[in-house]
Order: sequence, then structure tokens, then C-alpha cells
Amino acid sequence: MNIWLLLLQFLPLLAYIAIDAWLGYRAGIYAAFVATFAMLGIDYWLTADLDRYALGEAGLIVAMGLVSLRMRNERLFKYQPAVVAAIFALIMGYFQVVGKPLLVEYLPRMEQLLTGSQDIQKPEVAAFLNNLHSDQTKATFARLSEWMTIIFGIHALIMVYAAQRLSTAAWFLW
Repeated sequence: MNIWLLLLQFLPLLAYIAIDAWLGYRAGIYAAFVATFAMLGIDYWLTADLDRYALGEAGLIVAMGLVSLRMRNERLFKYQPAVVAAIFALIMGYFQVVGKPLLVEYLPRMEQLLTGSQDIQKPEVAAFLNNLHSDQTKATFARLSEWMTIIFGIHALIMVYAAQRLSTAAWFLW
């Protein structure tokens, strides 16, 4: 993945923080809206595709921003990371409960991504692919999936606290 595409995902957040500090939360939310659509446009321009995660994130930013503006409460907009973390925790938790840890279920897709990569020639990638479907690898990914469920849940709780009690700068750091 191109590092610039990853950093592009932070554009709405950075726009919100910068404009919020300068002109207030309402202007910050509008700046986040503009940055969100710019993010989607740049992403499409660079990849000729719109990532589903980016579209979901954009929809959540707009929805939480509109609710925050309507309710005249800047804190509501700051719940967006908590909502994302809670959704991930719930999805991963569901797969844990039904006995199909999400990361284990994702192994065939990971194999497909790696075999299509230029890195396939590297010895460590070839060794990883050779062990990808071993019982030990599946057990490791199952434990990792369980831990990620817990971590996303904890992150959601921390972000709720940060949105409720901390300044915008402290919220951003979390």
C-alpha cells in the first residue's frame, strides 16, 4: 500500500483539528466535510477505484458531523472513532463467537494478495506462504483475532472517554 494513500485517510481529521483550533468546531466540521470529499476524489484519481472502507468512513464523518451540527454539540462529532472501533469489535467478536475468527477466515485472501505481489520472490514471503495454512499459523491468527476484538473494544471505550472529557488536542492524540 502506498503510504500517501494511508496518510490521506487522516485528511478529514487533520482538517477538523486545524480549523477547529482556528475558527471553532462548526467550521472544523465543515472543513472535515470538504476534506472528506477531497480524500475520496484523490483516492479515486490515484487508484481509479473507491475503497469501501473510505466510503464508509466518509459516510460516518458526514453523518456524525450533521448530527453534531444539528444538536450544536461538538462532542458528538468526536464519537466517530469510537463508533468505528465499536463496529470493528462487534464484527470481529461475532466471528469469534461463531467459531470462525475473522483473521483465520481472511487467510485465503491474504494468500491471494501475497501471491500477486512482487514480494513473492523474497524468501521470508515464500516461507510465510508455505506455512500460511498450518495449524500453528491458524491458531496464532485466531489468538490475534481475539486480541484485536478486545483491543478494538477498549479503544472504543477510550475514545468515548476522550470525546466526553478531553480537549480536542488530547482527543486527537488518543
